[in-house]
Amino acid sequence: MMDFALTMDGMKAIAGSFGSVLSWRRVQNAERKAHIKTALTSLMAAATETRQYLGAVRRDPASQNADKENQLSSLWTCAGIDMTDVDSDLAITYLKKADYWSDRKGWSDAQKDERLIQLDEVIRLGQEALISR
Repeated sequence: MMDFALTMDGMKAIAGSFGSVLSWRRVQNAERKAHIKTALTSLMAAATETRQYLGAVRRDPASQNADKENQLSSLWTCAGIDMTDVDSDLAITYLKKADYWSDRKGWSDAQKDERLIQLDEVIRLGQEALISR
């Protein structure tokens, strides 16, 4: 009779541990989804604002605006920081884009690798990274 009680206690302990692991896993998944949503939101805000600004400048080159470019730099910085929890390599690319927008004319051709900061490519890489997670 005593062996049965120990076995039941053991099974309860195992079930409790298993339940704890499942609960921990659910919390981790929820946190991961929250990080992904935040990163995607930041990416899309930066990308949308950048595309709108570039469109306005294309239509009227005189509409270039240093304050707007500083705002774009801030948006790409936020996107980079938010992406660190999802994909650190891509986060660095976003931070390079932020640096570019902080002083576009100060970047030499040697510093600027268009492939790394090209808007469509950055958006594509970000969406792929976020969707595959």
